[in-house]
Amino acid sequence: LKYIEDIIDHITPIVMKNFLKPMLILLVAAPIAIIIVGPAGILIGTGLSQFVFFVHGQLGFLAVAIVGALWPLLVMTGMHRVFTPTIVQTIAETGKEGMVMPSEIGANLSLGGVSLAVAFKTKNRELRQTSLAAASSAIIAGITEPALYGVAIRLKRPMIASMITGFVAGGVAGLAGLASRSMAAPGLFTSVQFIDQDNPMSIVWIIVVMVLSIVLSFILTLVLGFEDIPESEDELLDAETKGNMIVEAPVEGKVKPIDSVEDDVFSREVIGKSVAIEPTGNKIYAPITGTVTSVFPTKHAVGITGDDGVEVLIHVGIDTVKLEGKPFTSAVEQGDHVNSGEIIGSFDLTEIIEAGYDPTTIVVITNTDDYDSITSFDTVDVSANTSILGVVKK
Repeated sequence: LKYIEDIIDHITPIVMKNFLKPMLILLVAAPIAIIIVGPAGILIGTGLSQFVFFVHGQLGFLAVAIVGALWPLLVMTGMHRVFTPTIVQTIAETGKEGMVMPSEIGANLSLGGVSLAVAFKTKNRELRQTSLAAASSAIIAGITEPALYGVAIRLKRPMIASMITGFVAGGVAGLAGLASRSMAAPGLFTSVQFIDQDNPMSIVWIIVVMVLSIVLSFILTLVLGFEDIPESEDELLDAETKGNMIVEAPVEGKVKPIDSVEDDVFSREVIGKSVAIEPTGNKIYAPITGTVTSVFPTKHAVGITGDDGVEVLIHVGIDTVKLEGKPFTSAVEQGDHVNSGEIIGSFDLTEIIEAGYDPTTIVVITNTDDYDSITSFDTVDVSANTSILGVVKK
């Protein structure tokens, strides 16, 4: 869908995007989903189901561990539904199901545990509220979608913590021989489905697996860490007073996705965290207050080190070094001290375009690794005083 959206976005006239773009995306994506993706998902899911039940027949508890690790991915893609008929049939024929349902205990509660860890560590009030709500949903009712989509997938590393925990807890549940007598999403209030009236120790094992799932996932999330999400541009602006920094746009124009830049060094952010701007003006402004550390001989790029240590590279155009400086003028020299918003150069936008070069201007934090996080502001139209990056110290 992402690639379809990118293509249709390029071919749809601006004045018609609001109604024409969604319609065209649906017309293209729906047949692909119905004819290719849907059937492929069923085949893959059915094959995975057969493989898992085969492993369970050969290795027992290990299959429970594997499903526990994979369960978040299965839920994410919807393929967990292929297990439903088998679970229902197994319970109807034998009175219990001892592979898929026990694996869900660790998978579900681990997503609750990682959400609690995120709520504990994040400084984002909205994310904390989301995480607490997701944690209660996963732990109490076994409903994991809020934790999965709102926390784990969004922050990535908590997803890894959840999968590791799912494997460990699933293995313990398999070794303990836990089995479900009904089909309900495993959680605190539905754990009674695993009680075996002929084995009083089953209650103990249920508690052990549940506590293990929450505690282990909580600890792993704190150990692995995650990149916190700033609350808003205002929060990052406030952060500036605490020793953190704001980087402003060096040119007027429109921000574009960095991965759309036709230069692998910039699009993959090899040099550092970057922002791409399609310029509409012809002036180059200092994005920070600091000292000019380099002015390229071709004048198409300038490096500035801020008074607080952040290193910023302004690179006007893609491959414009080949123009040998003809469209560019510089108002500063190496060693000059400049203030944020001060004009440090200019360029002839028309000349760059007519010469066949892309004028996209790249702003790069070249010492990205020195900071705890660098966040792009959600802005499109920018000018000399528009904040585009928030730099947070370690």
